[in-house]
Amino acid sequence: MYKVKCYHNREAWVRGDLEEEEVLVFSDIFKTKKAAKEYIENKVRGKSNVTREYHRGDKTSYVWYNTGHEWINENSGEPCYECYTYTIDKINPK
Repeated sequence: MYKVKCYHNREAWVRGDLEEEEVLVFSDIFKTKKAAKEYIENKVRGKSNVTREYHRGDKTSYVWYNTGHEWINENSGEPCYECYTYTIDKINPK
């Protein structure tokens, strides 16, 4: 069994300052890693700036893409980028 999670790194207003936050958009469970990879690849099809890091075994696999939207964090002054990150984790059913 494999758990797929999607995180969205987006801009957020915290106490009047423009910052960034990472939000869990969805989570789903697949029976095989192949099915999980197909699901993610269908989601990122047609997107630019896609980075893939698939690993064998129990290591967490990552796929992410940048949407091109950026802003400056008002507290740190660092540039922030909007992106979506997909993770695949192996889980042991009980």
